[in-house]
Amino acid sequence: MKELAAEELRIKDVALVGQYALQIAFESGHATGLYTFHYLRRRLMQ
Repeated sequence: MKELAAEELRIKDVALVGQYALQIAFESGHATGLYTFHYLRRRLMQ
């Protein structure tokens, strides 16, 4: 699996999806995932 360079991991844009998630666009062009607030909170607490 190809690793992304640090500059490709930079956030390019963030969009609110309803009232439950964020869609994050990265400099690499990836922007298909939805990150729920529940998921993000759980990841921050680890």
